[in-house]
Amino acid sequence: MKLKELKDWMNGLPEECDEYEVILAQIGKIDEEYWFREDEPVIALNIDKENSEVLIMRGSEQTDEEIRNQIDKTDERD
Repeated sequence: MKLKELKDWMNGLPEECDEYEVILAQIGKIDEEYWFREDEPVIALNIDKENSEVLIMRGSEQTDEEIRNQIDKTDERD
């Protein structure tokens, strides 16, 4: 999705939505009949100019140590 598409969509929302919470939702399929939705609040927005990306950030319940270990494991694979 490009930022222009997001802006166009947001500009089309009714004013009554202005006070709604912004949630990052992930959906997945359980089987042919059931789906699930996992929600996380958006905690920050930013721009990554180097990579030309708009960042919509969510929180994490992982500790700093868990995140460092995850990064270390990724570095080991490279």
